Amino acid sequence: MFEDHLRLRMAGKLEEDLRHNYADDVVLLTENSNARGHDAIRISTERLRNQLIKFVRICPKANRKVA
Repeated sequence: MFEDHLRLRMAGKLEEDLRHNYADDVVLLTENSNARGHDAIRISTERLRNQLIKFVRICPKANRKVA
């Protein structure tokens, strides 16, 4: 399951990942939230994406591929 999750996320297929690898009532526990369901994962994904975009702007060398 974990490899399938990574493969789908790297391909940008969030909705397919949710269907295949997450229960409908998944519980997301973080320092900042306690949320349920696929919408919680969607929101978390968007927050992480925004944080990474800011990081890449601040640290341009972080935007290079590594082996």
